Amino acid sequence: MLLNEEEIQLLTKIGLTKTQAKIYLTLLKNGNVRARTLAEIANSPRPLVYRSLDELQKMGLVEKQINTPHKFVATPPEHALQILMQNKFQRLEKLQDETNYFLRKFEKNQTRLPLKRNPEFKIVDGRRRILQIIKTQHKMAQQRIHIITTFQRFYSALNCCFEECDKALQNGVEYRIVIGKNEGNTVSTENLQLLQAYPNFRLKLSCTTLINNLAIFDGKEATFNFIPSKSFNESPIIWTNHQSFIRMAEDHFNRVWKSADKHALKGASIFQ
Repeated sequence: MLLNEEEIQLLTKIGLTKTQAKIYLTLLKNGNVRARTLAEIANSPRPLVYRSLDELQKMGLVEKQINTPHKFVATPPEHALQILMQNKFQRLEKLQDETNYFLRKFEKNQTRLPLKRNPEFKIVDGRRRILQIIKTQHKMAQQRIHIITTFQRFYSALNCCFEECDKALQNGVEYRIVIGKNEGNTVSTENLQLLQAYPNFRLKLSCTTLINNLAIFDGKEATFNFIPSKSFNESPIIWTNHQSFIRMAEDHFNRVWKSADKHALKGASIFQ
């Protein structure tokens, strides 16, 4: 009997071995059968089938009928999947506890880093890690954030980091942002309009096509990405605290800001 490979993959994702998944599905599709018959149907060695049946019984996914000879029946899938998901959540909770313990132990034993870091450049890849860095930068900013970005990148970052931006604005951080022109895209502007209610949030539209994408935080660190038009998934970023580079980035930002449309734009006008 051919088993559905997608069903096997699902069961392995939520906690079963491949052999256990095959045995469970074979039982589910053939009703109550003997272990010997099950081994023949599943085309698996009998000792392996016996061991898997015992494991599945302990999990609550298989029940043994008391008769001669013994027969086995699969727990209905709506109950079996619930058991597997609960087991997985428990494992994840345990793993979270172990992770938290590791972090507390690491922080306790970690030597204090010097307050003044050496100038450096770092390449950061992966959407989740990039967003972690961006969110942290908005959280840690105390004075000003200057950003040059494409429309697509701006909208993506706005959705991902809205809470951090909102909190920074509440704390008095000044935002000055220049974005590229909207090339026929239409999107919701609710988050943008909420941010524009703050007097320390200023947004301009570039008069020319943008060829870079950068952000500068308090004049102390900056990030920019290799391909401005690409999403977080497709383009890594470079992080730096090199003051010479940051001063050049600030000079560039100021030139772009001065050449952009004079009046701060409202959300509605950007996306028309």
